[in-house]
Amino acid sequence: MSTGQAEESLGAAYFAAKYQASTDPWQLSDSWYERRKYACTTALLPREHYNNAFEPGCSIGILSEVLSRRCGRLLCWDIDDRAVETTRRRLAPKPGVTVEEGAVPGNWPKSTFDLIVVSELAYDLCANDRRALWTAAAAGLQRGGTLVAVHWRPACAEHCCNGDTVHDELRADRRFVPLGCYSERDFVIDLVTTNEQGGR
Repeated sequence: MSTGQAEESLGAAYFAAKYQASTDPWQLSDSWYERRKYACTTALLPREHYNNAFEPGCSIGILSEVLSRRCGRLLCWDIDDRAVETTRRRLAPKPGVTVEEGAVPGNWPKSTFDLIVVSELAYDLCANDRRALWTAAAAGLQRGGTLVAVHWRPACAEHCCNGDTVHDELRADRRFVPLGCYSERDFVIDLVTTNEQGGR
């Protein structure tokens, strides 16, 4: 029986085609939806300052720029080299920011982080890769750190699943405990931290 979910994650070729067609394929620079979502996301972060943050799937660095104001160090990754170059140019004046080409969950930084931001990313991954993503995040999140996930809720044919599925899976993962959540028609945000009891 089909689940209606893609069996393979969206890969580099998909994103290369997007960035070849447009330098800002999701209109991140001038979208009121995006500005509101970023404001809500950062307003919900429980700490004023984070020492070491990781943002996989940074795209062209709009959210990264906002996060950089709250982080001593910020590592930004994207799967597409054009997105990486755009983000590097945008964040060049920002101290403590590193922008690299990289894709999760197949790769993961060796460092640990007190903030991990998964924004509009996990629904591009198939079910197996989403499980691997949360496993890597659980291992890479410092004790007491914050993992924030935010995703578009309406169904999209290009995605492997919708945002609600992503967040249902995260909430069910006993390696994390909830810190807070917010949802509306268009997007959902969850904040979790490490489960110090080591639940599985």
